[in-house]
Amino acid sequence: RKSGGINQSSVLGGGGVKLGDAAKGTKLFRGQPIGADLITNEKGLLWLTPDKKYASDPHYGGKEGSEVIQAEIIKDLNLYDADKNIDELISKGKVKGLNRPLVVSAAKGDFRALQEPEIISILKESGYDGFKAIEPHGEKSIALFDPKLATKIKPAI
Repeated sequence: RKSGGINQSSVLGGGGVKLGDAAKGTKLFRGQPIGADLITNEKGLLWLTPDKKYASDPHYGGKEGSEVIQAEIIKDLNLYDADKNIDELISKGKVKGLNRPLVVSAAKGDFRALQEPEIISILKESGYDGFKAIEPHGEKSIALFDPKLATKIKPAI
């Protein structure tokens, strides 16, 4: 996964969903255990994708005993985008005295670095609700810091 590469005019996934900064009402997908409410990963992030097919991929959560659910964003989101906000993250990391390679990797969009607690702290303090990512094969995703920023609508059919 690599953050960035998504802009306001990017058309992502099924049915022409425009992610942009994930406006209120945007509908996205994820694979997760059947009957579960929206769940986060081990880092506390809620990953969503506009690509229903990708949400069913085992890498993304579509494993045996799982379902693809549809979720709706409940407010306009401010998402970190490496293509637009790289200098901001580098300067804030420097002020905090963080490990420079970690900050530079995160600022450039390395999803592993973006998930580190120190980076999440900077992004939250800067007013971001999460970050944009591009999966290993080019699929688009977002990671939200608070799973309550989306609501489960129903299993996607």
